[in-house]
Amino acid sequence: MEGISPSVWFPVVTLVIGALLKAVFDSWTEKRRAGFDRESRVEKRKELILMQRIDLQRKALGDIQIAISDLMRCTTVLHLAECKLWRDTGSWGSGDIPDDVNNQSRAAFRQVTLARVRVRDEHVREMAEQVSKLCSQVSFADSVDASEDAVLSAGSLYNIFNEKVGESLRALEDEEQALLI
Repeated sequence: MEGISPSVWFPVVTLVIGALLKAVFDSWTEKRRAGFDRESRVEKRKELILMQRIDLQRKALGDIQIAISDLMRCTTVLHLAECKLWRDTGSWGSGDIPDDVNNQSRAAFRQVTLARVRVRDEHVREMAEQVSKLCSQVSFADSVDASEDAVLSAGSLYNIFNEKVGESLRALEDEEQALLI
């Protein structure tokens, strides 16, 4: 009995080797594709989280801006009420401020405190705290002049604060645009 001729075994061997190589390369390709898909999902998740953070910061900045605006309005109303009492009684800080003015002022301070902690920009948080401190000095001032100085300082800082919030909002918009490109 003679051996199997090369014309018979060679095509069979090459077919088996080709099938094995194809299986190896297909496996390798699938692993690479799975890796790329996983990386793509991770990148999309990171982008989604960043977009959510940007949206939350945009909302937090708007909330703190409104809260500080309300605080400034309440502080001004409080200051005017104290000035009226001062003119009527001749004594600073001796009269009772109307309850609605006190309640509005307390609510405004609370809103600033709650909104401030959600803002990521440290400079905006610090400026909000400074405005809040100046506003509290208005009602606890020893004289009408000290109260007016605190109101004027708070007003000036309020304008700077609004500019800083605008800068932060524009920076968030730039971050968002960078993600879209």
